[in-house]
Amino acid sequence: MARPLSHTPAHVDHRTAQRQVDDFVAALDESGLLRALTGAIRAHPELAAQVTGRIDPDDATAMAALAGLLEVPDPDAARRLVRATRAGRAAADDALTTAEPPTWLELVRRLHDADVRRGVGAVLAGLRAFGRVMSRPA
Repeated sequence: MARPLSHTPAHVDHRTAQRQVDDFVAALDESGLLRALTGAIRAHPELAAQVTGRIDPDDATAMAALAGLLEVPDPDAARRLVRATRAGRAAADDALTTAEPPTWLELVRRLHDADVRRGVGAVLAGLRAFGRVMSRPA
């Protein structure tokens, strides 16, 4: 059941809360994070100036657009996309290191491979969707 807005939590022992905060700060200090955080906070204005001074606004816009482009709501689909992209890039690198490009006949033979057809189908579906969106007025 929902509690009314006027509900106040039970009394909290402030000594217990203070001990918990002290334990937390001690753990940060022991791990070295307290020193790192303190340094970052003290250097914040200088760091911010250096970072923002080195970022080209056009590059930042492009990075934001790419981040939106790569947003995939399903984490498994995102992992599969990354794995496929890495595998494709590695295969392309291998193919580009050969001395001679494949002949037309070799390319046609590769179309008998189910993975090749699946990949071509995915690329064509992507191109179709891309063309459909690009042909609409903004």
